[in-house]
Amino acid sequence: MSEINSQALREAAEQAMHDDWGFDADLFHELVTPSIVLELLDERERNQQYIKRRDQENEDIALTVGKLRVELETAKSKLNEQREYYEGVISDGSKRIAKLESNEVREDGNQFLVVRHPGKTPVIKHCTGDLEEFLRQLIEQDPLVTIDIITHR
Repeated sequence: MSEINSQALREAAEQAMHDDWGFDADLFHELVTPSIVLELLDERERNQQYIKRRDQENEDIALTVGKLRVELETAKSKLNEQREYYEGVISDGSKRIAKLESNEVREDGNQFLVVRHPGKTPVIKHCTGDLEEFLRQLIEQDPLVTIDIITHR
């Protein structure tokens, strides 16, 4: 039914209500035919089906939103668990680094000497005892000796 016919039918019905069944009522009865009534009923049914489909879509959307909220809360919970875990890992790592950095390098027993004599292959020696005395003896044996001291942690 077009808007114009619908509007004309509405106006005729309103006039018929106020006319005590005179001429306007006859016009109304002429306009309201079985095909018009069927068309109005079909339109009403289409509108009800449309509303039903929209209600179903809204229900589906609500279910989807509910599922997404549950998934979001699950993801947030896992994220918090992982955050707490990695905060612990970082804390443990920081403590381990601090402990390693606090360890003093003991030179006694951890020093090696790379001794180079001119024209000879370098020799690695491990120093035992007094380092200064050991170096003095090496230099007395060969005043041209070059010595690198390497401290191993």
